[in-house]
Amino acid sequence: MNDKYPYPIENAAHIPSSKEEAMRALNLIDEFRDDPQSACTSTFLDGWFAIHFIGDAPHPDEIEAWPKNLKPIVTEAWSRHKAGEVTEEQLYCSDSQQQGIRLQLDGNLQCYVIGKQGQDLGYISAHYDPEKGNQPILTGIPAKAYIYESPKVAIHACRHLELDSIDIYASSPTEDLECADGKIIPIKDLFDKEVVIQTPEGLFLYRDGKTLGESPVRACKYRLYGDNVEQQLQQIKTELGVTWKWVEYDKI
Repeated sequence: MNDKYPYPIENAAHIPSSKEEAMRALNLIDEFRDDPQSACTSTFLDGWFAIHFIGDAPHPDEIEAWPKNLKPIVTEAWSRHKAGEVTEEQLYCSDSQQQGIRLQLDGNLQCYVIGKQGQDLGYISAHYDPEKGNQPILTGIPAKAYIYESPKVAIHACRHLELDSIDIYASSPTEDLECADGKIIPIKDLFDKEVVIQTPEGLFLYRDGKTLGESPVRACKYRLYGDNVEQQLQQIKTELGVTWKWVEYDKI
């Protein structure tokens, strides 16, 4: 366990934000246990990271030490690594295991983000503009850094910012950065869509994730972001094991 704060966190997009989220990812990957090759990369990594987050995983090198029900998963992880689909860091995913331990010890997964824009390197924060509302900014002052509740939330929140790169760190920042205070971060042009899943027969998937019916009001709504709608749609289809179409809710 890396208990020296702050420290960097890699592959944040696949690290669960809670035990509940980890269990959902575990339940999903368990559905692919008999045919793990059929899981898309994102779904597989979510489940793989969740196994380590919960703390039930032996070392990936010790395949024989794995429980019988998980051996197909670790074998698939190695297969994807050898094929270049899963990196070495993702295979061993020590950051996910570390964050699971951190949640147990500290009771939280709080983190902050350092963004780079050209020559400027600063903490991501926000400045209130009377006309435009909250404007994302870079600041060199640690006390102004925005604190996110988990690494995955940080990745999600920063998806719309025009930055050259971001780095996520555990805990709170402790040092000043050489960055002009309040440098505005441009926002990408995103067009969010709220969509529902519909079968070829015209039935909607309801909010319980199981029931089908004719009412769009009771349909389970998904928020798809304009920069990667198709990728998110494919993940939903993979998770549900369906080939249904999605329909923009405001057009029903």
